[in-house]
Amino acid sequence: MSGKRARRDTYNYTLRDGRKVVQFGITNNPERRIDEHERDGKRFTSVTIDFPCSRETALELERQAIETYKQNQGKRPRYNKV
Repeated sequence: MSGKRARRDTYNYTLRDGRKVVQFGITNNPERRIDEHERDGKRFTSVTIDFPCSRETALELERQAIETYKQNQGKRPRYNKV
């Protein structure tokens, strides 16, 4: 092992409309990304931003969150189309 650690500069976030999850996502700039969602017309009432982690970890956490949601709800969150 080289001892080199992955940069922890990526955040997982969850958009909700009321109590309903409408999107899981990742970003390295939460403020900018939330502004983009608002400009795109996505409807949400709250945002939860998790602790920073590596991009690889954030991608895996996002994948797991979407998969768990899909197993429980029978579909993906409204804005997680792909």
